[in-house]
Amino acid sequence: MEKVPYLTSRNGRFFARVKIPRRLRYRHFAGAAELKRALGGDRDEAIKRLPAVLDEMREKIRLARQSDATEDGLGKVPYLLNREGRFFARVKIPKSLRYQHFAGATELRRALGADRDEAIRRLPAVLDEWRIEIKLARQRLAECPPPPGVHNPKPIAQIIARDYLAHLQADEESRTHTLSEWDDAAFDDGTEKIPNLLQQKGRFYARIKIPLYLRDDHFGGACELRLPLGGDRKRAIRLLPSVLEELRGKIDLVRHGGDGALGPGGARHPKSLASIVAADYLVQIKADLELRGGAILQSDGAAALDKELWLRGYVGHLNDEVLQRLVGNRIEIARRQGWHVCEFGSLEWRNLARGLCISSYEVMARQDERNRNNFDGKPDHPLLKKGIARVLRTGRAPTRTLTFDQIIDAEIKYSRMGRDPRPLATYTVDKYRFHAQEFAIFRNSENALTVTAKEAILWRHQLLSTKSLANSTVKQKIQNIKTILNWARYHEPGVVFPHGNPLAGVRPPRSIRQPSYLKTYTLDEAKIILRAARLESEPIFRWIPFLCAYSGMRIGEAAFLEREDFFQHLDRWYWQISNLRGRSLKTASSERRIPVHPALTAEGFMDFVFSVKKGPLFYKRRSNAYRIRPSLASWVRLLIPYLHRPNLLPNHGWRHLFEDLCRRDLMNEDARAYILGRSVGASRELYGRSDIMLPGLAAAMDQIRPFEI
Repeated sequence: MEKVPYLTSRNGRFFARVKIPRRLRYRHFAGAAELKRALGGDRDEAIKRLPAVLDEMREKIRLARQSDATEDGLGKVPYLLNREGRFFARVKIPKSLRYQHFAGATELRRALGADRDEAIRRLPAVLDEWRIEIKLARQRLAECPPPPGVHNPKPIAQIIARDYLAHLQADEESRTHTLSEWDDAAFDDGTEKIPNLLQQKGRFYARIKIPLYLRDDHFGGACELRLPLGGDRKRAIRLLPSVLEELRGKIDLVRHGGDGALGPGGARHPKSLASIVAADYLVQIKADLELRGGAILQSDGAAALDKELWLRGYVGHLNDEVLQRLVGNRIEIARRQGWHVCEFGSLEWRNLARGLCISSYEVMARQDERNRNNFDGKPDHPLLKKGIARVLRTGRAPTRTLTFDQIIDAEIKYSRMGRDPRPLATYTVDKYRFHAQEFAIFRNSENALTVTAKEAILWRHQLLSTKSLANSTVKQKIQNIKTILNWARYHEPGVVFPHGNPLAGVRPPRSIRQPSYLKTYTLDEAKIILRAARLESEPIFRWIPFLCAYSGMRIGEAAFLEREDFFQHLDRWYWQISNLRGRSLKTASSERRIPVHPALTAEGFMDFVFSVKKGPLFYKRRSNAYRIRPSLASWVRLLIPYLHRPNLLPNHGWRHLFEDLCRRDLMNEDARAYILGRSVGASRELYGRSDIMLPGLAAAMDQIRPFEI
């Protein structure tokens, strides 16, 4: 079949199509690449209609071209500029005239309004005026030419301003003993790599990395902050220091919730420079009042000598050694308080030392005022004003204190209320108390009402940085603190944290879930444990491994078994797992009745049960029951060292193993879920489960082949 130009077929239908020129697509055809029209399913009819349709399409493109040419013509009037519907007259100024006669401007520009015709009418008069102005400037330049060797003349005001700024920069560098290489680099035409300066496609950017522990919670997962500096390399280098300071300020603001803390980070309770200096000032003022009460005052000669020394430190004219002798002890005290981690000789350390000199100088000024009976003096330095305002604002004691222990105690009391309560398990309470105590020690406060997200993030970062805890453990710690704060909200809704949990936005660390087969016992390992259990005389080591191997019980459930839990039904023994007599279960589905496996009876387990007349099987004092789990885990690790099986779960691995035994021996899925105490989410779990099902459970349990020990 002969191919017809501009005719295409698709799914049995024919279309006429014409490509749209690229320059017209977005301005006139909404980005379409071609014009297309359906011509029906009959090829002959489509060929017959094709010429007329093509003429119509070509006419559309012709009109678009004509319109485009008309629009382009608007911008082709010399010296006429169109900016967003407004028209301007503009003329470039010759380079030789720009600085001496036009204050450095590169062009002359004047607004002509929004009417194009009116702008074109006014344009010649404006251009004539500018040409006369440029002509006069050329005449003045010819009469007073610049001195030889001047290639870039500048007005006097600009030269003076640049000199003033250069002096200020040099003074600041001399005070902080820092060497700035940015100015040298700004006039260097080389292409050496400059830190924190990125070049992409001819554009320059300032960039700085975001700390790992701040990325997800505060910067949407971004790895770095970046700001454009333009396309001129010299200008980008000149702007880089100030832009980097701005970016670091953003990170410090997020990290410390206010002014950036002093030092490179890692302080336990970081404070800004202003806050540290203000705290030092207030301490000295208080000490002065106490000294006046004891009439112990300094002599005038010594005071004058100290004042001169503090003044030199105030203005930054002391070296590091002298500053260390003057304020080194106070800097060390601030470090021990956890306020900073500045190293001696660093820029941060010197700024802090200078700030403490400012504090002492201001204190001496207050002392002079008080010697003249004026006790209303205020500091003049802006650093102290800012810091004192912050200290007085944040140092105000909260109107109420609510400790973590008080919240947990209230939750325990609440969980025991009612006719059939479900109290918190003792080991669960201990876990919450332990984690809350850890967090309180880290933040140096037990008041839960003052908890902030910043403290939780820093705590999380500290726990992760040590690499001694698994990410899942750190996640559990943070989640437990969130839970305690939620309890406080539930106890007093609308009063405690009315705007929500303060840690709601703190993301826990992520971790890789280990494959379950790495956590479970192998058959050979289970046999090793059970053989060793036969040689033990202590009941917890003798019988709990067998119980878990033939039932998949949790160690915590087995540890609290009592003689009263065992009962007989139709010549078969069972035991029940319940929350009776003050016990607790992990979930509601954990309450169940389990048949005694024949291998347990043959092993002599029921004889051991009958030997206990009443009460618990494996402990005498209830507090000892909570030691069973760690004791069993340690005992197992003596037989299967950690280095051989690091991922093995010594206690929970029995449940994984019993699950595999049920699969191996084709136990019914419902029976398996019931015996293991798992919930499958089906509504049938809410029905039945009386004694009628017990023989069926026993038959299912008998399917499990015993271990060949």
